[in-house]
Parts: sequence; structure tokens; C-alpha cells
Amino acid sequence: MFLHRLPLRLRFILVILLVTAIILALAIGGMAQVALKLAESQGETRLQQIMGVLSQDLIRAEVFADPSDTANLMRKLRSFTGLHHLYLFRNDGTAVLAYHAPGQPEPRQAPAANGPALTAHGGYLVARQPLRFEGQNHGIAWMELERPEPRALLLRMLRDSGWLVPLLLLVAWYLAARLQRPLTAPIMDLTRFLQQVARRGDYSRRIHTREGHELGELYQGVNALLETIEQTRDALYRHSEQLERTLQAITDGILTLDRNGQIVTANAAARRLLGLADVSDEDLPSADAVCLLRTDDPEPLALPGLIAGLPEGGRLGDLRLCRPDGSQQPVEVQLTTLHDARGACDGWLLTLTPISEEQQLRQQIEQLARIDRLTGLMNRSAFERRLETLLAEGVRLQVLHLDIDRFKLVNETASHSEGDRLLRQLGALLASRMPERALLARLGSDEFGVLIPDMTEDELRPFLEHLLRSVRQFEYHIHGQRLPITLSIGVATANGQTDLATLLRNADTSRQIAKQAGGNRYHIYRANDERLIEHQNELMLYSRLVEALEQRRIEPWFQRIVPLQPQREGEWHIEVLSRLLCADGSLLSPALFVPVAERYRLAPAFDRLVIEAVFDWFRRHPQQALRMHKVSINLSGQSLDDPQVAETIEQQLARGPLRGAQICFEFTETAAIQSLDAAVSLMDSLRRHGCQFSLDDFGTSMSSLAYLKQFPVDYLKLDGSFVRDIEHDAIDFALVRAFNDIGHTLGMRTIAEFVENDTIRNMLASIGIDFVQGYGIHKPEPLDRLAPEQANQAA
Repeated sequence: MFLHRLPLRLRFILVILLVTAIILALAIGGMAQVALKLAESQGETRLQQIMGVLSQDLIRAEVFADPSDTANLMRKLRSFTGLHHLYLFRNDGTAVLAYHAPGQPEPRQAPAANGPALTAHGGYLVARQPLRFEGQNHGIAWMELERPEPRALLLRMLRDSGWLVPLLLLVAWYLAARLQRPLTAPIMDLTRFLQQVARRGDYSRRIHTREGHELGELYQGVNALLETIEQTRDALYRHSEQLERTLQAITDGILTLDRNGQIVTANAAARRLLGLADVSDEDLPSADAVCLLRTDDPEPLALPGLIAGLPEGGRLGDLRLCRPDGSQQPVEVQLTTLHDARGACDGWLLTLTPISEEQQLRQQIEQLARIDRLTGLMNRSAFERRLETLLAEGVRLQVLHLDIDRFKLVNETASHSEGDRLLRQLGALLASRMPERALLARLGSDEFGVLIPDMTEDELRPFLEHLLRSVRQFEYHIHGQRLPITLSIGVATANGQTDLATLLRNADTSRQIAKQAGGNRYHIYRANDERLIEHQNELMLYSRLVEALEQRRIEPWFQRIVPLQPQREGEWHIEVLSRLLCADGSLLSPALFVPVAERYRLAPAFDRLVIEAVFDWFRRHPQQALRMHKVSINLSGQSLDDPQVAETIEQQLARGPLRGAQICFEFTETAAIQSLDAAVSLMDSLRRHGCQFSLDDFGTSMSSLAYLKQFPVDYLKLDGSFVRDIEHDAIDFALVRAFNDIGHTLGMRTIAEFVENDTIRNMLASIGIDFVQGYGIHKPEPLDRLAPEQANQAA
């Protein structure tokens, strides 16, 4: 840290000195190694000198044992400095001579004849040298000598060369001071240049360098960086200027608030709205100064409270901003959270959108586009948009399709205004029974839709039971009379893979199943539900029926009606039994498609098509028209009060070739009772053309006896359920006899159907039945097979 605070030049000099000091330390270390080697070398040299001088004297002292030689030897030994002790051993290891230098203690190592020739021990050396004379070994000389001290040698060397150290340091300082200037000057110039740029904020300046300059690439990089900074600064300035101008031009009030709720900035529109046009940014008030009112609540809504309660990106309308002059401005508020680099909340952006009268009107129109005007509930379009959003979010939800049972009865027996009153009251009742987060909408007519997020089927069933019970207990009166109200409810569950259209279709299909089962119940969609499969088959049949009607794919068939009385044997009487021709060439019998046609009110269109097909066939075969005594054509109960059916009949009669007297229209007693007035009116109208009428399936509803006198019919067709077992069932036979008598009493001719054998035919003939029909008489076949020769044979 200390070096970082020093100038670059001084740091450069200190580095040079540090390198010089390291070199000197390494040199001193080398000198120490040299001193150590020199000390060892000097010890060996001294040993050799001593042995060279004393070897002859030692040998004589040991061999001749002359005292004068020994005394002479002692004197020479004392003349050698550094020799501490000397022992002379014979070959057998016996010491014959010992010398100790004056003032020396005992040898530090016990003298011995055996051992290495030379060993170093701290400050002394121990040597063993053999004594050889005339080729013979006469013993061993053991010596202890002073070892030259390496430290002393090193100190002496340093003392002799110590003047070189300060000289070298001084030279290093001088060279570093001289060399640092050309090396650090470019960097110092660059540093001063960047300091000036930063101080002045002038990023257009560029640092110049000579070609081949050592730091040329660094200078070029700095210049490129300055150019980038300059371009970025200019772009940011232009962008900031554009943002500022845009912000000031926006007619919405824009406020930025810090985390403490203090207003930091406000654009011109916000200042005008808040009366802060002359207030500087530094003097802007806190968010408490912004006061808002709800249109339905007189209590002021402070902005901090609004921020706490409004979700991220949320919008809140129907607010009024209290202005300083006491006036109020309708506004819409939107909140956006601002985040710092770590993602934490750093404040808010608040948008105040003034709402003009035109915008208020537009909002009201948009509101009306989302709301059903009659009930005040969400309409179908808004319901489907919300459902689509929830599906996109992957929310598990239950979709309910509700239908008021027999709602048509209210409109027909009372009035449409009564029907509207029922829808309003029932809508309010349903809304009061909805669970939390549920969404209720009117889908149209008498149908409602419900979205319930995050509810399991186990939780749903008690709710549905409660809803059905609440509606059943609902008190609705017309003209003082209570009218029972019930619902049919279809349920479909969104499983994360169901699309909008499929989900709505499944809910509607379940509703239809509940309604067909009698209403006042719910049905939950199941992919493998038998009732669902039956309903889907019915819808498939409905689709084929519609397609056949559009393409006029009707094939007329016929079955003979044979007279039993001899006087009528020449009459040619047939009943038209049309088949539906499918696209694949197959045929559908009336037993399959007529119930579907009646349920979906396609029966009148089918009847018109049959009437046209029959008349067209006889136009192509006019000879067959002359042979016909009666051609019976079935009419559904829906056709009795359909003016288009009556119009079609009159048009076909006008074109011929069949005359009205040749046509007999059949309808069931149930249809006639349900549409009594319409049936009587149609019969009166067509009877003017000579047409006759037959009451089909007589006997299945005993209530028809009360109305029988009112029906101006010519034929009474007894239901086959009474006829087919008369040979085994006396009661059925008695009933058929009674029905025949009633018909004859009223002036009607009787027809018995389901005649399967001659026994039944003879029994019917015995009681006076006029005509018989069934597989035992004639099996149905295409009308095209009605050829002249066949007609003759039948006659």
C-alpha cells in the first residue's frame, strides 16, 4: 500500500535499488561459500605442511627412541601455531608419544589409531597420517589442529572490499534516476492528459504520438476509447434530449417517486395537473400532496396508499384528482415499479392520464361492449376473452353453462318484458351465490356462463347442488301465480390442454344432456360418458340431416294400406315413408332421424321436402297419379303451425298432378293435442282443397278422446302396440274393437297398423276394421318400384 502512494518515478528508482540490493546479497552469499571452501583448503594445507616437516622426526622418535630426538621433536611441535595435540601410535595401537600445546585442554575427541584420514568438527580438524620409513609402516600420527574460521575469512573479505557496496548503490541510484525519465515520461504524459480530459469533460481531445513510439498502441487504444466515449455521450445526450422532449410533450402526467415516496421528477403535464408549474425539481413535494377520490367514495385516497394497494403494472380508473384550485380532474392511474441493478425496488413511475368527456363516453361504450345491458353481468364476448386468458395462463378451472328450463313458456304465456324481469332477478340471484373469484356472465337469451378457477370436482358438486336448490326456491310470480324455475347446468373442466372452442362445446353439450334428461340437474362432461356418446351420435345425425336437407337427399318409399271390405278392394292407398339418403349412399329410416329433426325443429323443413319430392315423383309418373286413390303423407306436430308447410302444400296442389282429394295428411294425436288450434286451422284450410286427414297412433294418449270430436279427421289409425298382439291378448282385442266402434260412430274410417299375419288380418276384418297395414300386408319399398304392372297385380 505504501508503494501505491508513491509517484511512478520514485517507484521506478526504488525498484532499481531493490534489484541492486538483491544482487549484492547474492554476491555476499557467494563470498560466504568461497570463505567456507577456503577454510577447508587452508586446514588441509597446514596439515600437509606439519606432516612434511615432522614426519622424519616422528619416525626417528618412534624407531630409535632417542631422547634427544624426542626433545627436538617437542620443540618443533611447539613452533606450529594451530596444533593443539599430537599422539604417536605404533602399529599395534600403543601410544608412544603425546603432545599437548601449552594452554590447551584435553583433546575434544579421544585419540585413536583407527579412523578416517581427516574429519572436520566445528572449529577444529582431526587428522590421522601413517608413518612410513624405507617402505615400511612404523605407526600412526593422530593430530588435532585448529580449523580456520569461515566467518573470519568472510569478514576479512568484506572489510577488504566494503567500499564497493555504497559505490554500487550510488551508481544504481544514478542510473535509475537517469533511465526513469525516458521510460516514465510517456506514461506521465498520458496520465496528465487523461486527468485534463476528465477534469474538463472534453472527450474530443486526442493524445498525439510519434511513429514508432514504444507506447504508440496504448495511445491509439486510449484515443479509440475516447472516441467511443464521445460517440456514446453524444448518443446518450441526443437520446436524453429526445426522452426529455417526449416526456414534456406527453399529455399524461408522469411522476417518478423514490423509495420514500418523495416525488423526484414531474413532467409538464403532471406539473399542470398538480399545480407545480413554478416548483423546481429540488422543491417537489412528497407523494402525500397528491390526493385522489374514487367516484363512489368521498374519502380521499392518498397516493402512498394507492401505491401500496395497486399491483405492478396495474391500472385504476374512475378516479378524480383534487387540484390546488379546488377543481377535480377525472384521471386514470397506472403504476410501474422501478428497479435498481440488483432487482430491488428503487421507486415508482406513476402515470396520471386525464380523461376527457369524449374519453369518458368511449369508456362507457367499451364498458357496454363488455356488459350485458339487461342483467348488468359480463356478456359473452368478455366472458370468452377472460376464459381465453385463463387458459393461456394454465389455470385449472371449471366452466359452467346454465340454461333456464322452459324459459320459452314465460315469454309465450306472459310477455317478453316478464322474461326480461326473470332474467334480471335470476342474474342477481346467481351472482349472490357465486364463490370467491368466480366469474358470472350472460351468454345470451336464457343462458348464463360461469368460470370458477381452482375448484376441484369434489368441491364443485356441493356448490352445484346448492345452486340448483337456490333456484328451485326462487320466488317468481306471474299474474299472482308462482312459476317454478329450474336450471340445466353443463360442466366442463379445463385440463391445461383444452382449447377455448372445445371447452365451451363440452360445457354446452353437457348442458343439453342435462336438459334432455328433464332439467333441474347438472351434468359433468366425461370423454367416455354413455349419455355424451349418445348425444354426440345425435349431433352427428343432426349434421347428416342438415346436409341431406340442404342437398335435398330424400328418397321416397311407400307401404300399401289395403282395404278389408270387399267393396273397397279396387282402391290403391299408400303411405309415403321417406328415407334419408346419406353421402355414402346408405339410407336412414325415419325411426332414427325424425326424433332428431323434431328436437332441433328441422321437422317442418323435412316435411316440406318430402311433400315436394312426392309431387315431383308423380309429375314424372302421371299414370301412377291416376291410379292412386289415396296418398298419405306424414306431418310432424311442428309442421301443423308452420305457415311455410301450408304454403308448400297449396303450391304443390296447384301444380298437380295429384288432386287434393287424393291426399291424406297424417299426424299423431300427441302432436294434434299439443297444437290443437293450429291443427284445426290447417285442416280447415286444406279441406277446402279436398284434402283428407288421418289421426296416427291413436290410443297412446287417452286424453285424446276428449278432443276427438274437435278433430275433423277422416281416418283413425290405431296404434300398432294394440294391434300386433290381439291374437294372444284379449284386452288389446277389446280395445281395438272399442276404438273401431268409436271411429265409426264419429264417421271415421279405421286403419290398423302392425298387421303381421293373416290371423290378425282376419280378426280385424271380423270386427269391421276398414284398412290394414303392416309387414304381413306389404313391406316398404322405394317409390320408383311402383310400376303399372305391379299396380295391376296389387289390385
